[in-house]
Amino acid sequence: MKLIEKHKCFNGDQEVYSHNSSSNKCLMQFAVYSPEKKIDAPVLYFLSGITCNEQNFIQKSGYQKFASENQIAIVVPDTSPRGEEVPDDEDYKLGKGAGFYLNATSEKWSQNYNMYDYICLELPKLIKLTSFSSSFFLYSLNSPNTFIMLTLYIFLLYFFKEIAELMTASTVATFDINGLQ
Repeated sequence: MKLIEKHKCFNGDQEVYSHNSSSNKCLMQFAVYSPEKKIDAPVLYFLSGITCNEQNFIQKSGYQKFASENQIAIVVPDTSPRGEEVPDDEDYKLGKGAGFYLNATSEKWSQNYNMYDYICLELPKLIKLTSFSSSFFLYSLNSPNTFIMLTLYIFLLYFFKEIAELMTASTVATFDINGLQ
């Protein structure tokens, strides 16, 4: 694992790492915000929507102040595999930037698109944080991603205690999120 950047931010550290992913068979990046009191800090995984990477949330949201004040560690993975060797598609809803946090089954995609394994199994071990004290925050701006996010929500219930789901107003009106718990 290689530290790419580290910045002091609201009494904590904002870091970005790269590593060779065994799940996705390519170089992956993720960000970690560590509060001042790192020991026993709760951990929240923020999963961005389609076409984002780890930089979108850490640069645009301003979450670091809240995380620092509440002593929460935040992990922000990239949304999909990237790189020259990774298959892509002209449609922005498929390929690089659109991993959907699921494992691909078709031959073209199955070697590199194993985001479910990456998020649920590989990443928690890599950052040495116990997944059973962690939570996920799933963020989806577009309704085509909604089904994928709801599917992931159900699978993650097996691994993690608490999950928060934020969707567009039209999506919330369509689905009863509380009914799934």
